[in-house]
Amino acid sequence: MKGRVLMIDVKKLPRAEKASDVGVDSDVVREFLDVLDSKKLNMHSVMVLRHGKVAAECYWAPYKADKPMSMFSFSKGITATAIGIAVGEGLLSLSDKMIDYFPFECKTKRDRERYAKVTVYDVITHRSGKKIPVIYDSQENRWDELWLNAPFKDEPGTKFNYLSENTYMLSKLLTKLTGQTVSEYLTPRLFEPLGIDVPFWEKDHDGCDAGGWGAFMTIEDIAKIGQCYLQHGEWNGRQLIPADWIDQATEPHVTKIPSIFNKNTGYGYQLFVQPERGTYSFNGLYGQFVVVYPEYDAIFACTSGECDENTFIHVLNEYFPKAFQSGKMPENDNELSAAVAHRADPYVAKAVRNESRELYLKNKHIKIEGENSYAGIIGPSTTFMLSKRSGCINDICLDFEGDVLKMSFVESDCGEQTIDVGLAGERLYSEIMISGIGFEVASSATWNENGDELTVTIVPLGSAQERILKFTFDGENVRIKAYANPGFYELFNFYLMFNGVKAVPPLKVVTKLFGVYADHMYNPNYKGTIELD
Repeated sequence: MKGRVLMIDVKKLPRAEKASDVGVDSDVVREFLDVLDSKKLNMHSVMVLRHGKVAAECYWAPYKADKPMSMFSFSKGITATAIGIAVGEGLLSLSDKMIDYFPFECKTKRDRERYAKVTVYDVITHRSGKKIPVIYDSQENRWDELWLNAPFKDEPGTKFNYLSENTYMLSKLLTKLTGQTVSEYLTPRLFEPLGIDVPFWEKDHDGCDAGGWGAFMTIEDIAKIGQCYLQHGEWNGRQLIPADWIDQATEPHVTKIPSIFNKNTGYGYQLFVQPERGTYSFNGLYGQFVVVYPEYDAIFACTSGECDENTFIHVLNEYFPKAFQSGKMPENDNELSAAVAHRADPYVAKAVRNESRELYLKNKHIKIEGENSYAGIIGPSTTFMLSKRSGCINDICLDFEGDVLKMSFVESDCGEQTIDVGLAGERLYSEIMISGIGFEVASSATWNENGDELTVTIVPLGSAQERILKFTFDGENVRIKAYANPGFYELFNFYLMFNGVKAVPPLKVVTKLFGVYADHMYNPNYKGTIELD
């Protein structure tokens, strides 16, 4: 179980004095949190709102309430919201043809005929008919060219095929219409009224927001967006999002899609809809969720680094909406506080030192052999689609000072960076700049019992993915293995579950089939030589 700290002084959203004051059963919430821990789900934060007030919130160490996280596909719902506001302003219609905004001559007559039929409605419901590989090299970030050149798998408007590039094209469309990025367009219309700082958003080669991924936001930010939807787009007496758009967006325009939720999950306007449960949700990879419960006037929000969303959804459905009660609540709020607070972080490596090796490394650095574009401090799930992709670590210095390892490194064109790494069984915090993004990282390290292997664990607080660097020393030669957690196998399994495939192949099969990606992207190996500074 990771450590949790109850936060009661986070501003902006109103806080209930007690969970029971807004009809939230503390016993149920406490048990829910305990089950998450017992199943070792990699949670970062949880927030429960009812009647517009935060009833319970929880943050797992080392993650923080005010630290923006990569929201992955949660970003889709934000982009769709921008489209909805633009529709309300008369800038476009969902019946508009994409070819009218993006003229393009497809390679085949059949594809040209199909492209002429694609509407904005087809794109926002993931029924564009386009086929794009799950994994491709996006170094150029010309996602518009990728989408336009992609062949058609199906007739437009017929079959659901979840493509992040569809949502990107919605972002591109909005920019074409307004001259503004999605985040610029939403700033006066949504972000400022909600008290949300303008999020960093990954961009394409033209500076257009990625749309389908890449927005960095806090849990409070995403909870506010969910609350605004729950209130039919109204906030403090102002209609921010057209109410009829929310009605349409939360209806299942596609029914019974393959889903981790249940067999009858549908899809609205970039939202997952569960009619049987009376809920809808914003979803992002690795468990960035906002679930809206209109019947109970309630919101559940969370961030995590967990690929096993199937297990998480099962646990969530077991305890919510059960936690939402009416009438008199048991006086158990203090019990909830005790359950949330004072949990240690067991994922910090135990303190094992090798003083002779540490002394030997003083005033030396590790010169990396060759280039590996995926060997970076931040995991590839966050950096793979950045306009300035990081990677290519080419120089590392390990300087041991008491209980602190000062690890300096040169990565790509980011210049020299230094992080403080705890050696005494605790994480230390540092700020680094990677690909133009500032990341706060929490890091710890330990030696193995033989003293020839140093494991450094780096947790970027803005990313769902940990990075683990394992240094193996053999004289002046060093082998380095960069692990990602969650890794490629966990991500591949999630992809199968997301698409309704229950049979999960063993790791060795996945690695054999996708070895180039598994090894080079997620777990790169590289070598170095110890040299004098």
